[in-house]
Amino acid sequence: MSPPVPATEAGVATLPVTGGVYAFEDAAGGTLALAGTANLRRRVRERLAEPVVDERFRVEHIRVCRAASEFERDWAYLQHARQRLPATYRAGLERWRGWFIHCDAEMPFPRFVRGCDLAALPAGGDCFGPLPDTRAAQGVIDAVEDLFDLCRYHHILMEAPHGRACAYKEMGRCPAPCDGTIGMDRYRAMVRDALSFLAAPADKRATIERAMQTAASELDFERATVLRRRWERAAAFERPACRHLRRLGDFRFAFVANGERRRSARVFLVVGGWITPWVDVPEAIDGGAVSSLLATLDDAARTCPIDREPAALENMGLACWHMFRDDAALSFVRLGSADAASRLGPAIEAVQTAASVEPP
Repeated sequence: MSPPVPATEAGVATLPVTGGVYAFEDAAGGTLALAGTANLRRRVRERLAEPVVDERFRVEHIRVCRAASEFERDWAYLQHARQRLPATYRAGLERWRGWFIHCDAEMPFPRFVRGCDLAALPAGGDCFGPLPDTRAAQGVIDAVEDLFDLCRYHHILMEAPHGRACAYKEMGRCPAPCDGTIGMDRYRAMVRDALSFLAAPADKRATIERAMQTAASELDFERATVLRRRWERAAAFERPACRHLRRLGDFRFAFVANGERRRSARVFLVVGGWITPWVDVPEAIDGGAVSSLLATLDDAARTCPIDREPAALENMGLACWHMFRDDAALSFVRLGSADAASRLGPAIEAVQTAASVEPP
């Protein structure tokens, strides 16, 4: 943050009118308040005009940190809150999180579970996300169980091979590993197929569609009907909530947000819980420059681990929350994806266009 300025009108007049994070300090340098705003000077002036209820909490100094976009403000706030408000800042992180799905096909009785705390999910197996909320995460679990006819009742599965099959066996919607109709090795292979699908649902659905068309052309209508039913079930993964659903190891993005100047964009590298301001793009960028930028981002992303330390997971939660907002001033491109090269340039242009509007 900037050096402190006195909490007087003369001090406030020196603050920038850009967005950022401000901290109010008492005479001893303790933090009385910490917040983000779109206009530092105006908001600080408004806060200082409020009556002081207790003289022990009188503001003596102000420090600020500039941040050009809401995403950058939230990220800056989080970094400073960890240092200044270590005992209380986590209470404000409830909304900043993403949801993930975990499954380990090699467990004795594999199952899909959901959670928003990656640290609480098992380290082994496969983890997929992000998803916007618990409802979307459970919807994906329900859809994948339906698509691959997996066991819906884990407590019965755990009794295999001596369990009593549920109604899904009678409907032909579960192979019933619970009662030994199939062995657990075969069931785990089915779970692995489901995990492979979740890694690239759009590609897998296209494969199902091609197989369905082939079966129809060969007049194998029974198989075509089965494949069509599966193809229709797979449509659940094309909902907006699933648009970022990938393996956790693929959580590698270029976030494009407002730059400090009008009509400019700032590109962030976001890999797991690592968030790094990468470059400012002040004007239109051509295809060659986009390719060069993408290459440097890809190279850097490959060297960054998917960190599960608490601070990294908090950063990831913040990134997830912004990814599911309808915000024209923020675009993101998954690094390593087939369409990254074609998307990064338009993403920068879109943010620059949104940033050309005069701020309030």
